[in-house]
Amino acid sequence: MSRRLAVLVVFLFAAPIGRSAPRLRKVLPAYYFPTRVGDTRVMESDAGNAKNELVETITAVEEKDGRLLVTTRFGLGEGAGPEHRWEVSDRGVNLLAECGFPLRSPVCRLRLPVKPGETWSTADQPCGENTTLCGTSFTTGSEEDIVVPAGKFQAVRVEAAHQTTFWYAREVGLVKWVHKSPHANEPDHVAVLKSFTPGKK
Repeated sequence: MSRRLAVLVVFLFAAPIGRSAPRLRKVLPAYYFPTRVGDTRVMESDAGNAKNELVETITAVEEKDGRLLVTTRFGLGEGAGPEHRWEVSDRGVNLLAECGFPLRSPVCRLRLPVKPGETWSTADQPCGENTTLCGTSFTTGSEEDIVVPAGKFQAVRVEAAHQTTFWYAREVGLVKWVHKSPHANEPDHVAVLKSFTPGKK
């Protein structure tokens, strides 16, 4: 092998060593809840005899110990409503405060990672001075395609013991819920995501 060819071979094999390794794209946790200030969801509720729009906006997000503490404000139409506080992580979605009142212990609404058939329970506890947040049991279903006015989402189904079914999608959260009426002559109460507007970066 000539000296010139030998130098060329060494250069070709040695050159990549001096280059920086390609950066791996950071994989974000699978949050099933909006997590950016300004994110706004509009749910359209139909109880058969009345239709309403429930607007939910993220007003604050705080990172703590690998989880996000998210504050949302609700309102009917354009009216201001009470604040809720949530704990959001790759382990699930927990309600920490309802209507501005801290709960005695977190209430798990969605458990992650998704394991179809997994069941958990929540206990009764006071919420505010005159109300009680009723405990119930939940069961994780499978991921399925859900079509609502806001679009098509792949969402996790969660069945509650009180005849209510919830569907949660990544980065958006609740996209649909259905409460079965206990009376055959009354319609089910259904709420679907009408729109989702991301907050500004």
